[in-house]
Amino acid sequence: MPSSSSSSVDSTPSSSPLSFSSSSSSQSLKHDVFLSFRGTDVRNTFVAHLYSALVQQGIDTYKDDKTLARGETIGPSLLNAIEASQMAVVVFSENYADFSWCLQELAHIRPPAAVVGFPAGGG
Repeated sequence: MPSSSSSSVDSTPSSSPLSFSSSSSSQSLKHDVFLSFRGTDVRNTFVAHLYSALVQQGIDTYKDDKTLARGETIGPSLLNAIEASQMAVVVFSENYADFSWCLQELAHIRPPAAVVGFPAGGG
């Protein structure tokens, strides 16, 4: 029977459903998943449902409007969140590539983070 160690409250997902082995990274992973998306296209539709489903499964998911502190500088914070995530899920929507910040996020995602892309219709 697995031992339950509920005495430690930690933001690091130790019992997350996602289990990926990462090459020896000195960066401590804080999130299981980083969501990259064009906000105006899919924030309140596809991404809202995806985020909700991931969180309900116990997957620590970074979504900028849920995780980014008010007043925090967006650029460095998002890049740090990418580096501190085990996986990036990129939601390719109609206008994703038109927004330079989305392309910067995409360029910043590096192994060992896995990238999973989902096309999402605008609309």
